[in-house]
Amino acid sequence: MKAAAVKGSILDVDPLPGGVAALVTRRVGGLGYDRVPIVLLGNASALRQRTLPAVGGDVLVRSLHVAWPELRVRGFDVTAFTRREEGSVEWLSPDGGASWTVTRR
Repeated sequence: MKAAAVKGSILDVDPLPGGVAALVTRRVGGLGYDRVPIVLLGNASALRQRTLPAVGGDVLVRSLHVAWPELRVRGFDVTAFTRREEGSVEWLSPDGGASWTVTRR
């Protein structure tokens, strides 16, 4: 059974009540960036795709943490040093992926 069709690879998975949350990276074979990350939510019979807010830079997602209904995705901008930034990027959803905020340092 095909549960979802997204371009990329699953990078991280964390349980949520009745299913899982999966973080999808678009970086495949060492190519690409995660400027618009995707999280899949659900179980084997039905997955919902949540697209996170887009960010600039050359961002790579690193991890997903679920404390339901809170979802936290962490990433890193590999060229942030050119703007004198640390490079950390964090997407946070307090409501199961319905809304997101982005924090950069």
